[in-house]
Amino acid sequence: MKSPQHIWYACQNDLDLVLDDIIDQYSVAPDLELIEQGKQVCHWCQQPAEYILTIEQEESEPIHEN
Repeated sequence: MKSPQHIWYACQNDLDLVLDDIIDQYSVAPDLELIEQGKQVCHWCQQPAEYILTIEQEESEPIHEN
């Protein structure tokens, strides 16, 4: 079962920092896509974002005891 997506935005200058932060926190590399600059801002510097980074974490299945 999948949990809701985690989403971050990054500018070109801070992309490596955001990637490192996500990998350190979740131990998985995110999906990375180029986006058009718009309303989204960089996770680190609050400047216009150029990338969206997403991960979906697997939720553990509930344990059923008989």
